[in-house]
Amino acid sequence: MTNLIAAYQRIEILEFQKNLKSSRRTIMDGPFIRNHIEDLLKNIRSQVLLKLIKPYTRIWIPFISKDTWCLPTC
Repeated sequence: MTNLIAAYQRIEILEFQKNLKSSRRTIMDGPFIRNHIEDLLKNIRSQVLLKLIKPYTRIWIPFISKDTWCLPTC
């Protein structure tokens, strides 16, 4: 669980999803996490997207979709 929190705080989505997948049964046993996991995933994906596009004034959507939205889901 602490690895999941650390990955979330560092905005490392691949590590977050890996930890979630490997410890899914344990993590999902908690009612709080189970009720909020979709919000957490949406939030970390949004943060990754903002981090990716922040330095640019123009973006190309296919590039972003290739790098961001094609990530494995849990």
